Amino acid sequence: MKRLSLTIIPVLLILSFLSFVTQPVAHAAGLIASSPSGYAYAAYATTPLGATFGQSGSTLGPVAEVGMACDPLSHSAKNSIANVSLANLMRSGSAQTSVTTYHNSKLSSIQTTSTLQNLNVLGGLITAKQVRARITSKLTSTSAKSTVDEATFIGLKVAGRSITGSVARNSIIRLPKLGYVGLNEENLSNGRDMTSVSITMIDVHVTMTNSFKLKAGTHFIIVAASSQNLRTLQPAFVGAVSFGALTQISAHPGSVSSTAVNPAAIGCGGGNAQNSASSSSIPSAGTTGQVIDTASGQLARTGAFASSSSTVSNLYLFRGLIQASKVKAVANASWNGHGTSAATTTLADVKVSNISLLVSSAPNTHVAIPGLGYMVLNEQSSSNTSTHPNVTVNGIDIYVTTPNIYGIPVGTQYIFAHANAGVSSY
Repeated sequence: MKRLSLTIIPVLLILSFLSFVTQPVAHAAGLIASSPSGYAYAAYATTPLGATFGQSGSTLGPVAEVGMACDPLSHSAKNSIANVSLANLMRSGSAQTSVTTYHNSKLSSIQTTSTLQNLNVLGGLITAKQVRARITSKLTSTSAKSTVDEATFIGLKVAGRSITGSVARNSIIRLPKLGYVGLNEENLSNGRDMTSVSITMIDVHVTMTNSFKLKAGTHFIIVAASSQNLRTLQPAFVGAVSFGALTQISAHPGSVSSTAVNPAAIGCGGGNAQNSASSSSIPSAGTTGQVIDTASGQLARTGAFASSSSTVSNLYLFRGLIQASKVKAVANASWNGHGTSAATTTLADVKVSNISLLVSSAPNTHVAIPGLGYMVLNEQSSSNTSTHPNVTVNGIDIYVTTPNIYGIPVGTQYIFAHANAGVSSY
């Protein structure tokens, strides 16, 4: 079974990728070509579909999360909170997490830690004075290796039983009338060009009816960390992100909420990603038909490239005020000693107030929307330097600037068919 310590990594690291593809990486010549990434958190919980943790919803956390990726320089990122509480599942004292990278011409290293003090799970079912994990992924010119440097419990008790000394890897203890708990769950992979490690110190699974009124399938993790280091063929990072729709609602200055529909993204070392949905509903706006999003990138011997695309079909917004049978955005970036980027938008059957628009629109074409605001077709922005080509394109970007019959706040923005691609060398 894939551990949550791995599966929820992209939640935070996608933010790093989004930041990376719009920001040039600081120049650092002579560094070993690699792509390190790390992530840690103190606690996380999830419950089966249809169940909730009261008003907190179906997930809790991750708490005190920290992550780092797409940066070749030596850095440290930290997070800490004074007290941790996950509804009625657990509480504790302070939590500290950190990710630290070190990079020079001979070594690329990333170290991740997570520490929790004075833990109490389910009213004393599991307690500990301290739980701590520390892991490292290192890469040299000839090898790659990950290690578990610390996996310690101080004062650990499970179901009234004191557990002293080192806890064996991947231990399982049954919890009567509840389920089981995994302790010191470790997963290591070492190869010449890629290494990774993840660790979950406490992994509670609810499998039966219980006095805590937790649904079977409830799962919560305490103290988790993961790291990875990948050798790359070029001293560069790639990034690509796409999504079908994004709503940004500004009720007043400083108040913004946003939700991306059907996102696809790749990490610094490249790869391929695709996401699709048969339809989507855009709050307060309307609906779409099929949405297909892709992202890809590669670090090759001859250079590096990144590409993304988003296709949105059968757009129907504001009771038919805006319609389109197809909106597709494509972004491409490449680097082989110098950088280039380009973007395109394909539009079909675009209508405003039932009036057809030209489907071949030049970049950043503005169209007025009576009683609402305006929209930009084929909205593009780019930057091309010798080390950092980057381009972003939105097929349609709608700006609400006028009080309207739809009750949509002025300042709201709707983006459809977003694609971004970038390469950054160091």
